[in-house]
Amino acid sequence: MEGSSRWGEEVGAWLDYDMINSKKRNYFFKTNISPLWTGCYEKHQTFVKRVLNYLNKSEIFKTLVGIPTTLSTTDQQCDQLNA
Repeated sequence: MEGSSRWGEEVGAWLDYDMINSKKRNYFFKTNISPLWTGCYEKHQTFVKRVLNYLNKSEIFKTLVGIPTTLSTTDQQCDQLNA
């Protein structure tokens, strides 16, 4: 599939890139789907379908307080349940 080098074909979303270890990071962040709302991706229907499958497989729709920033539960401000 064409697209950003950050596209994670195996998960169906754009992933953060770990520059130290030279690999994509398969952790949920809202930014994993940001190319959809910014429109900065090649306009293939398969991207949209894959991202929807990614979201449905994740735990984001099971949270009590809306879409979380991450699925990590820590005492950090940007993680659940704070964000």
